[in-house]
Amino acid sequence: MFRGRLLPVPSELSEIEAPYYSVFTVPVKINVDWLTPIENVYRRDQSIEFRVRLTDFAGNPIENDDFSAIVEMHHMTAQYSLSLSLVALGEGIYYANYHIPPGFPPGLYSAKIVASKKASEVETGFFGISPVMRFKVADEISPVDVTELEL
Repeated sequence: MFRGRLLPVPSELSEIEAPYYSVFTVPVKINVDWLTPIENVYRRDQSIEFRVRLTDFAGNPIENDDFSAIVEMHHMTAQYSLSLSLVALGEGIYYANYHIPPGFPPGLYSAKIVASKKASEVETGFFGISPVMRFKVADEISPVDVTELEL
């Protein structure tokens, strides 16, 4: 299991305006923990499973109708990206499965989970970001990927 922890942004810092940017007032309040390992290499026509646990800083699972979580996948060299919505399974666990189609561009990819809660009349919105996972999409298995050889 991979674990990432983000710290809340102090209110003093959220009021400071940075050059070329607007005021940042949305606090980081969500821990995003990977529950499934991401393989180093995937082939076309194979599936990638994304399963994460979302908790607040007290360790309570996050489940809410105003809450959304997506997987962002980006090609490391080309202008190709993809976003997938995660489905809530309960107890703060969210899931998405992506089947790599035959025409998917090969290369190096990065994947991260971005979770956010909309602001309400009572509470400000908040968000969390997982650690970035990197993997390769290959056309076929290369000799480097072979780990066992039977004689």
